[in-house]
Formats: sequence, structure tokens, C-alpha cells
Amino acid sequence: MESARASQVDDITWHIYVGTITTILPATVAVLLRFVARRVSRAGLWWDDYTIAIALAINWAMAALRWAQILLDFYGPNCNALSSGNVQEFGKSFLALQLVYFLNAVFTKASLLLLYYRIFGVIRGFRWALWVSGFLVVAYWIACTLVTIFECWPIPKLWNPNLPGKCINVGSFGRWSGLANVIIDILILCLPYPMAWRLQVTLRQKLILTGIFLLGTLRRFVQEHRARNLVID
Repeated sequence: MESARASQVDDITWHIYVGTITTILPATVAVLLRFVARRVSRAGLWWDDYTIAIALAINWAMAALRWAQILLDFYGPNCNALSSGNVQEFGKSFLALQLVYFLNAVFTKASLLLLYYRIFGVIRGFRWALWVSGFLVVAYWIACTLVTIFECWPIPKLWNPNLPGKCINVGSFGRWSGLANVIIDILILCLPYPMAWRLQVTLRQKLILTGIFLLGTLRRFVQEHRARNLVID
């Protein structure tokens, strides 16, 4: 009885499947609706649309990596009792998953910045704010990518703990990178509000625009939280 209960606790396959599906399907629907709206309105596609499509493809790659970990028995069932060989394979796949996650984050943020440029790019001061934000996004991606690759030295120690060498505190890196990610997200998501209130429109229209941006902000935070949980679960 105890072993059966422990096996159920160790098996997080359902958690991974639910996490990936609830992350990828809403994102896919949102992007498809975005492209439909572009076509219906005849607004045409621009770089913000292309980058969000790339981000969606990367999101699917993240989900595929998670599913591969389960199907190849690297993770999921009996996740606390993996063989040494599976531990090494899981370490390699987890490194790839982290790199894909940071790539997804940078393309998603870039899409938002390009969307803002598309709407408010005629304002010179706002363009400078977008450039600064873009620099922070790229710097965040480069820093997190390098730290992820070299979090253990030699690099193979990440998936083979028996090798001599040393590793950084991965938990601390996750917390600090997550904090930096949230700060950059807040910065980016707050950018359009002053611009919306400077428009020569009625108060009602300003409130509607603010509500639209607020909904986008909430959706972005939820999606980011789900994507991050997809990596760390």
C-alpha cells in the first residue's frame, strides 16, 4: 500500500500534461485569432506578428520537450527513482528546455515592444523607451542563456554529478532570473498606458484602451507563470 501511494506521488505525468496543454492551447488560439483579425481588418502583418508566431512555435517546442521527457522515460513516472542513465539524459533535456524557455521569453517580449512601436512609434520619446526596453530584454536573454549553459563547469557535470567540478546555486539563479523577468515584464507592460492617455480621444475611449492593455497585462502574467512552471515542474 505504501509503495503504491509513493508511486502515485512520484508520478507527475498528469501534472506535466495538464501544464503543457493549458499553456499551449490558449496561446495558440490567441495567436490564431490575432492573425484572423489582421486579415479581416486588412491591417497587414508586421514584425510584431512574425515574432509572436515564432514565440508560439518555440512554446510548442517546449511542450514537445516535456512530452519527450515522459515518453523516453526521463521524467514523469517515478521521477524520484530514475536510473543513472535516465538522470543524465534528463539533465541534457532540462538544459535544452531552459534555453528554449529563455528564447521564448525574448521573442514574446520583443513582440510586445514591436506592437507598441507599431501603435505609438511616431512619438520620438516613446521610441527611445522602446529601444531601452529592447536592450534590457536582449541583455536578460544573453545573461540567462550564458549562465544556463555554464551553470556547471565542466558543462557535462550538469547531467553527470559524479564528475569533478562545481556548479552554481541553481535555485538562487532561478529566483533572481525570475525576479528580473518580472521587473522587465512590468516595465514593458506599463509602457503603453501614458501613451493611451495622451491620445486625443474621449475619456470613455481612453478607459477602453486602458482596459484592453490591462487585460493583455494580466494574460501575459498568467502565460509567463504557466510557461515558467512548465520548465521548473
